[in-house]
Amino acid sequence: MDFPPEYWHMVTLTSSGRRKVRENKDALNGLQEKSMLQVGRQFKDGELTKRELQTYFLKASLADTDLAQKLRLCLRCWLSHQISHACDNLATRFGDRYGFTASDLWPFVLDDCGSLNPDYQSFAERILKWYDPTKISLGAWAHRIINSDSEINRFLLDKGLYRVSDWAILNDTPTDRLIRIFPFLGEVPLQKKVNLLEAYHKVYRYDRIRQQQKIGQTRRCSEPTPQQLRKIGGGAAPNVVLEKLHELAGELRKHRIEVRTRMPIRHSLDTLEDLEYQLPTDKDAISDLPQDEFLQRYRTYFLNSLGKTIKSVTLSYVDTYQSRKSSKGKGQLFLTGLRLFYCQKLSMKAIAQELGLNSQVQVTRLLQLKQYRAKIQKAWSYDLKAYVKDEALQHINQKKLEEISDLIEGLITEETESVISEAAAEAQSPIHRNHKSLFAHCLCTELTSAIKFTSLQLTGLAGGRVGRERYHSLPPASPNGENSLEFKPRFECLPKKS
Repeated sequence: MDFPPEYWHMVTLTSSGRRKVRENKDALNGLQEKSMLQVGRQFKDGELTKRELQTYFLKASLADTDLAQKLRLCLRCWLSHQISHACDNLATRFGDRYGFTASDLWPFVLDDCGSLNPDYQSFAERILKWYDPTKISLGAWAHRIINSDSEINRFLLDKGLYRVSDWAILNDTPTDRLIRIFPFLGEVPLQKKVNLLEAYHKVYRYDRIRQQQKIGQTRRCSEPTPQQLRKIGGGAAPNVVLEKLHELAGELRKHRIEVRTRMPIRHSLDTLEDLEYQLPTDKDAISDLPQDEFLQRYRTYFLNSLGKTIKSVTLSYVDTYQSRKSSKGKGQLFLTGLRLFYCQKLSMKAIAQELGLNSQVQVTRLLQLKQYRAKIQKAWSYDLKAYVKDEALQHINQKKLEEISDLIEGLITEETESVISEAAAEAQSPIHRNHKSLFAHCLCTELTSAIKFTSLQLTGLAGGRVGRERYHSLPPASPNGENSLEFKPRFECLPKKS
């Protein structure tokens, strides 16, 4: 075979979300046809470049022939490797800092089932649809599409990663908006920020516009030159001005993330090393709380809040699916898929058959379980933090609450992440799946009671070959929050009154 193996091996996802490279027989058969042998030899001998070969495949794939479909499948196979590498690259660059791995990104983009005539548009097909070989290479185009994908960027934004340079943020932030961004800042420090941003616009914007007019195209915002920094700072040292610009851009970045995710930034616990020694003494805030009564109320609210959050996030997914023209009706499939996976414990392959989908990859992309659980954890944690702080203010003043605020947030985050991690571990098991976690229990309770399938006219599986009795295998949670799935809140580790 004179063609590289990437043209007939496709990177796909297994039912457990793992990456696997599979040989695609249809693609291989296309490359082995007589008319392609000469093309293969020319490529091997260097008479055809990779870009010329891919252009040949792309043009040939537009014909209405069996070979045309196979050659397009070859390009999809090759793109699956590029997509996989792009996810690895994002995880390598940002994963450790923002808490995600390449496997978190795969379900968004590795959705090609590898069939010759798929009845849906895969991510690789999206790349090919708008590709112009006269302007850019296919690999560069693929990375550009991946980096601009709305779902990936939404996921990264939820993680706190806003992929815009400091210079672009400063360039497109109006100075009059600083008053709204920093409402509690004093007049003097606010005016300093306004002056700095105005000077940046006056120097940097002017030079950038001149550069665009000269070269006739827009380029990314690059770091200001030392000459520009001196002009911006009115003669101050460039390194001092650069540091101030980075600081202002960082504050603006945090504000944008808060606004776009509708969640406040969670400060790193790495900065709280000395917090343990700043906690109130036995005569202070925590010990004054009637802890036994509080913990009883917290246990109840902990479960009720999880159920309420599951319902809210689930219905938001349904609304999103129903509002998109391209995914009309998928809201019903999403609810049914959740029910089959968590309540009836079916595999992704079995769910695909029940939902009428071609592959388990489509189910993975439909449910987006990692992102779904992450959104629930984030909103749930936010709700619990607000509840605990409101409760605390009934017994302590605002100053004392601020002293222990970071500790409270850390404990709640640890508690909610523990529940979600347990659910994630359950979901990873490809066989003998048995969802007994608190998350699965609450989800099935909400799917049974609060989320009304009839309002969406779901046909579901009520009359299907999966029995209704399996759907009701988990008992609902009692109204008062008591549940056989007990948990011990981490607030019990806080110091009690001696």
